[in-house]
Amino acid sequence: MKIDLRNIRAEVYHESAKGVLYVKVYFPSADMWINSWTVRKSDRTPDELWVQPPTFNIGRRWLKVIEFKNDSQVFDLIRDEILRAVDRWSREKAVPLDGIELEGDEREKATSVFPD
Repeated sequence: MKIDLRNIRAEVYHESAKGVLYVKVYFPSADMWINSWTVRKSDRTPDELWVQPPTFNIGRRWLKVIEFKNDSQVFDLIRDEILRAVDRWSREKAVPLDGIELEGDEREKATSVFPD
């Protein structure tokens, strides 16, 4: 079986209270999701986001579910799709939805950005 990497898709499905985004990646040719990828601001490079493959805490150790070589083109491909998904999620999150009640000066700010 070969996995076609040309059509992978990623989707943000959760944001933690600390601002960590959880993303799942879909591989259509294998009909498979890999979830629990995390995206957070990088401590080393504040202008960049840090994408990590799924890991689980077992006792005092973190277990890596998937590991990649440092120069892995597959990881680069997945990371790029995850960053596109984060960008789409950020833009959709910023769009005001009909029927939402805005409080205080939020209404004034929103109407000045989107005048009639």
